[in-house]
Amino acid sequence: TLAKERLQSIPPEHRRWEWNYLRRKFEGGFLTLYGHRGTVHSVCYSPDGSTVITAGADQTSVVWDARTGERKFVLQGHQSPVGHCAFHPDGNTFATAGERKAIVWETKTGKK
Repeated sequence: TLAKERLQSIPPEHRRWEWNYLRRKFEGGFLTLYGHRGTVHSVCYSPDGSTVITAGADQTSVVWDARTGERKFVLQGHQSPVGHCAFHPDGNTFATAGERKAIVWETKTGKK
């Protein structure tokens, strides 16, 4: 908090590329996806590039709109960290896999 306050206190006329770089460290980049409570193990894009899936150590997968960064669904069903995700070539379904379990989900609804 103190570092962020000090960064904001720098007068605009003294802000160069370093200031923007450090600000992004606090706020995230152009499209930073916040939603997991731990490490993200895998990220996959739908074949048409409209959807992103993240698979996390928090035993969840999150479905995102790739254009806006909006969280569509938080998917639960694994009892271990979700380590992998992959889309079917048609983009209508995707799979997530944990330690001993794989689940196939519908992309549009988030249902198993």
